[in-house]
Amino acid sequence: MVAYDTLPGGDRNRFNQGHTATHEIGHWLGLFHTFQNGCDNPGDYVDDTAFEREAASGCPRGRDTCRSKSGEDPVTNFMNYSEDACMTHFTRGQGQRMVDHWMAFRSGRNTGEPDPRMAAPSSDWRRGPSVDVRADAAPDGRVEASAAVR
Repeated sequence: MVAYDTLPGGDRNRFNQGHTATHEIGHWLGLFHTFQNGCDNPGDYVDDTAFEREAASGCPRGRDTCRSKSGEDPVTNFMNYSEDACMTHFTRGQGQRMVDHWMAFRSGRNTGEPDPRMAAPSSDWRRGPSVDVRADAAPDGRVEASAAVR
């Protein structure tokens, strides 16, 4: 569930572009917060997400709370707590984790073969998976959220 005022056009200041829904769908597809486990292994369980000691607030630039680990904090990642205007992406590793989680727990079968009725992972393994997440509020108040993994 997400608060209606966090959807596009909602009244939640700095959190009304729909990325709360994007974030929650990320959890539904097996992702943890980018700051999971702080600076300690295994972090968020995704190799290409930089370690981060604690959640980001606002949209800090150049923040690095785990100086002993490589990379600046992933403040623009959908799985952080940054403001919506700051959030821009999932990493390729997060995309792959979502695909794997979908296949293992959400597709209705665990055969390794994509269900043709569901979003399927890309067959181009060099490019990696693509995740498209959308959340919209209809004029009648209905909320529609979707996630497609390609």
